[in-house]
Amino acid sequence: MIYAHIDDARNYSGLGEVFAWAVRQLARADLKELSPGTTELIPGKAWFSIDEPETKPLERTLFEAHREFVDVQMTIAGDELIGCAPLGRVTPLGEYDEDRDIQFFKGEGLTLDCTGGMFAVFFPEDAHRPCVAPGTPRRIRKIVAKIHRSLIPHRELS
Repeated sequence: MIYAHIDDARNYSGLGEVFAWAVRQLARADLKELSPGTTELIPGKAWFSIDEPETKPLERTLFEAHREFVDVQMTIAGDELIGCAPLGRVTPLGEYDEDRDIQFFKGEGLTLDCTGGMFAVFFPEDAHRPCVAPGTPRRIRKIVAKIHRSLIPHRELS
C-alpha cells in the first residue's frame, strides 16, 4: 500500500509508465468538471473512473481486495475515509468473484483520509474499505484508477 500526497507522487516513478499515467489523472485540474464514467488507457488493463458514491457508517462497509488489479484512489470532493489492512489479517466473506475481480472481507485495520490531495494505492495483497463516512454519510466524488498487476514492474529484494 502507498499513502501519499499527489505532490509527492514522483517518488513512486519506479512503478512504471502506466502508474505515472494514473497519477497524472489524479493531478488533472479538471477533475471536478469531468462527467462520471470510465476512461481507458489500455482496454481491459488500465483505466480510471470518476464515481459519485454515497459514504456509509463504518459498520456498514466491508473490506475488499482484488487479485488482478491495483487500485489508485483519491477523493475529489467531499470527505471519505478508506480503511486498509494486510490481506492476511482480514477474514473472507464468501468466494472470490473472478469476473468482477473482487472478494469481500471483515476485520479491523487502519483508516486513511484520502481528501486534500492525499491518495492511496492498494495492491492485490492489500484489503481496503472504501466509502467510509467520517461523520454523516454524504455523496462524494472520487477518482479510481485501475492498473492490471502485470503492468507494474516488480523487482526482487536482494
